[in-house]
Amino acid sequence: MASPSTSSSHSQSNGVHSPHGSRSDNNSIGSSDGAEVDLSSLEFRLQQFCNHTVDNINQELKEVSRELLDEVARTTKGLTSVDNDRSQGRKVFRARHSVLTYLLESTHIQTLYNIFVAILIIFSVNTVISDYLEHGRLVLNFAMLRWSFEQMPIVITIWILMQAATLAVYPVFLGYVDVRGTSATRRYLVDMAYLFCYLLFLTVFFVAPIIVIGRYHIPPGSSLIIICEQVRMMMKVHSFVREAVPRVLMFYRESRANANIHDVLPGFSQYLYFLFCPTLLYRDNYPRTERTRWSYVFSNMMQVAGCLLYVYYIFVRFCVPVFSQIGKQSWDLRTFILSVMNSMLPSTMVFILGFFSILHSWLNAFAEMMGFADRMFYKDWWNCRSWADYYRKWNVVVHDWLHAYIYRDVQLLMPAAWKKNRVVAMFTVFTVSAFVHEYVIAAAFGFFFPVLLLMFGGIGVSFVFLTQQRESRIWNIFMWVMLFFGNGVLMCLYSLEFYARENCASSSDSIVDLFVPRLLACH
Repeated sequence: MASPSTSSSHSQSNGVHSPHGSRSDNNSIGSSDGAEVDLSSLEFRLQQFCNHTVDNINQELKEVSRELLDEVARTTKGLTSVDNDRSQGRKVFRARHSVLTYLLESTHIQTLYNIFVAILIIFSVNTVISDYLEHGRLVLNFAMLRWSFEQMPIVITIWILMQAATLAVYPVFLGYVDVRGTSATRRYLVDMAYLFCYLLFLTVFFVAPIIVIGRYHIPPGSSLIIICEQVRMMMKVHSFVREAVPRVLMFYRESRANANIHDVLPGFSQYLYFLFCPTLLYRDNYPRTERTRWSYVFSNMMQVAGCLLYVYYIFVRFCVPVFSQIGKQSWDLRTFILSVMNSMLPSTMVFILGFFSILHSWLNAFAEMMGFADRMFYKDWWNCRSWADYYRKWNVVVHDWLHAYIYRDVQLLMPAAWKKNRVVAMFTVFTVSAFVHEYVIAAAFGFFFPVLLLMFGGIGVSFVFLTQQRESRIWNIFMWVMLFFGNGVLMCLYSLEFYARENCASSSDSIVDLFVPRLLACH
C-alpha cells in the first residue's frame, strides 16, 4: 500500500513534470467523441451505399426480366414452329458445329490432319526433285488440271442463266397465288396449269445444260461444276415449291375471314437466302451466327484448294501412268485385277479428300459467309457398323432432302395398307439416288457406264440388309474393306472406259455410242 507522501509526491510530480497532462486527457475525450461521430457517419454512408446498390440491383433485375420476356415473346412463334416440325417428323435446324470442327480441337486428330498435310508436302517435293533430275529445271505441268477446267466463260454463263431461272420461280409462284381465285373450278384449272408449267420447267432445266455440254465438248471438271449446280438448284426449287404450295392450299381450305394470303407466304429475301445457304430444305428462318469470321472462310477455301491439288497429284502419279495405255497395250484379267488392287489406296484417298473438301471445308466456308449456324453437314460415318447408318451419316444435306421429299412423300402416296411398309419408300430413295449419282458422272465424262449405278443401287442395298443391327466392331472393319474395294473398282473401271474412248476410235457417231462401253471394243 502506498504511503500518503508517496501519493502526494506522485501527484506533485505529475503536476510539475506533466504540465500538459490535463490537456492530454481532454484530447483523449475529444478523440473518443470524434471517433463516435466518424463511426456514425461511416455507418450512415454504408447504409446509403447498401440502399443504392440494392436499388441498382433491383433495376438491373427488372431490365433483365423485361429483356427475357421480350425474347420469349419474340421466340414463341419460332418455338411453336419447332414443336410443329418435331411432331411432323421434319428436320429441326439448330446452331451446332461440324463433327470435324469439334474433333480437330483434339491434338490426336490434329496429328492425323498433319499427316495428310505432310503427305501433300512430300508429293510436292517429289515433283520438284523429279523435275530437276529429269529436266534440269522446275516444270510445273498442270496440263491435265488446266484441261479439266477449260471453257470457264461458258460455265459461268450457264450458271448465271440457271440462277436467273431459279430466281424467276419466286415471282411465278406469287403469280400462281394471285390468279388462283375463289372458284373451285378455277382453282383446279390453275393448279393443273401451273403443275404442267412446273414439270416443263424442270424438264428444260434438266435437258438444256446437257445439250450445251455436248455441243461445246466441255471437259470433265467444268462439266462437273455445271451438273452439280444444276442438281443443287433443282433440289432447292423443289424444296421451296413443296414447302410453299401446301401453305396456299391450307389457307384456302381453312378459309379464314379477314385474312390475307400474302401474310403466310415467304418473302423474296427468305427465298434468296435459301438459294445460297448450305441446305436443301427450305425454312422461313434458320439459326444464324452473330458475325462472319473471314479468316475462317479463307482457311477453309485454302483447304479446298489444297485438296484439289492433292487429288491432282494422286491422279497424275497413280492413275494416268497405269490407265492411259489402254488401247495401246494388251489387257487381260490378271492386269485388270492388279489394277483394281493398285487403285484401292489412291481411290480411297480421293474419296476422303472429296469428303473433307466438299462436305466440310466448302460447306463450312459458305455457312460462315451466309451466317448459317447449323453446320451438321455430316455425322461420324467413319464409325458406322451398318450400311444404313453410313448412308444416313455420310451426307446429311442430301439425306435430309431424300427423306423429306422422296421417302416421306412416297409413304404419303402409298395405299393405307402399305404405309407401315418402309421397303417401297426405301427402294425408291436408293433408286433415285443411284440414278442421280450415275447421271452426274455420265454427264461429266460424256458416257454412260453404269458401274456406280449397279454398286450403289444393287450391292449397296444388299449391304443394308446384311448389316442390320450389327454391334461388333468387325462390321466397321467390313465397311472400310468394302469402301476400299468399291472405290478401287470404280476408279479402275471409269478410268479404263475414259482412256478407251480417248485412244480407240468410235465405230459410230450416233447417240447409241454413249451407252455402249468402248472398253470391250477397244480391247
